Amino acid sequence: MVLAEPPRYHVRATLFGDEGEELAEALAFFEPSGEALPPDPAPEADDEQTPAPPPAPFMPVEMTQYGILCLN
Repeated sequence: MVLAEPPRYHVRATLFGDEGEELAEALAFFEPSGEALPPDPAPEADDEQTPAPPPAPFMPVEMTQYGILCLN
């Protein structure tokens, strides 16, 4: 579930087991950092030529006996 209160976003994810029981829950709040984004290095490139962005420097993670629930 995502609640948008621009420019902030509240993200809540719940992992349920086979029997419907709640196994894990993660909650994260995202808001702009205020830092300017760098310019597009290749604005004319198509999606196949564009490299994937680096992983986010944050990742709320909830570990369970069934796996990992992460918000990224």
